[in-house]
Amino acid sequence: MKNFILITMLIFSSTLFAQKHKPLQGEIGFKKEERAKIEQLRKEYISAELNLTKQDSIKFWPVYDNFTKQFRSYKKEVRIKMKAISETENISDTEAEKLLKEVSEIEEKLTLLKVKSNKEIAAIIGYAKTAQIPEIERAFKKKLLQELKERRRN
Repeated sequence: MKNFILITMLIFSSTLFAQKHKPLQGEIGFKKEERAKIEQLRKEYISAELNLTKQDSIKFWPVYDNFTKQFRSYKKEVRIKMKAISETENISDTEAEKLLKEVSEIEEKLTLLKVKSNKEIAAIIGYAKTAQIPEIERAFKKKLLQELKERRRN
């Protein structure tokens, strides 16, 4: 009887490890096609909320896409540096100080990037609409998350 239970447990446990690992949303993220579709929806949503004309859109999106690309790159660098600090158990003060300085430098670059981009975008669509962009981005993300939750439930 013990052998039967042992063999049964081995069979079931081996099938568990044989299952394909489906990554969680936060681990790897979306496929390229899904990402492209989300990006298209994001552009449509922002354009509609800002009431961009065709000519404004033509000038606005290359500048804003460049800003977004650089912003995400800097944020990724910050996450990597902060992760290195938090995952290292016995990090020395000098190593931690070096990493924190690097994070501060990246955050300064982020601030300069925001200032520069705000000026460029405001020259195209005006400061009033430029000031609305962060809130519109948050609203889009919130809407997207709600949509994903609804899909998971169904």
